Amino acid sequence: FRSLQEGVNARAKDSWNIFSIFYRINQYLVEDSVMFNSPPHVKIQAVFFPLAVQYLEEQEQKIERELISDLAAEHWEDPANVKATHDVLHEISQLFHFVECLKWPDEDARVHLKSRVVRIAADAVEIFAERTKVAFMDCYQRVEYGRDLRYVVPQRVCVMIGAVQDIE
Repeated sequence: FRSLQEGVNARAKDSWNIFSIFYRINQYLVEDSVMFNSPPHVKIQAVFFPLAVQYLEEQEQKIERELISDLAAEHWEDPANVKATHDVLHEISQLFHFVECLKWPDEDARVHLKSRVVRIAADAVEIFAERTKVAFMDCYQRVEYGRDLRYVVPQRVCVMIGAVQDIE
């Protein structure tokens, strides 16, 4: 296992391909009743768990940066172009898939990783909702009050409402 640890340490810091190795080794060990949670299996989990946490932390920061920058540049004109919503939802979905596919044998580790992804999703929804509200209020304040607005809703507002429905 020393060579496995050395390989993990030697990887490029921004390379996460190492999880495919954990996935294959873990699959074998989980399916073998003798090896499941054996000392070697526990050691492998101990090597990869901090990497999984680090990966989720980096993805969380990336999602937050993308969401803030994409929403700041959003024009809210075309529902098909609400890039921030669709990209972030896809990335969060991929994180859920990542955690599920690794099938962490240790219950505490599995719950911790899942709760991290849920928190990432909740934070993304909060950022999205707040930024959308700010954009909506900005649009609302620009409305000319001399018009009858009961039947006129700007396209941007419709796109914002649709984006909020998507995030739900």
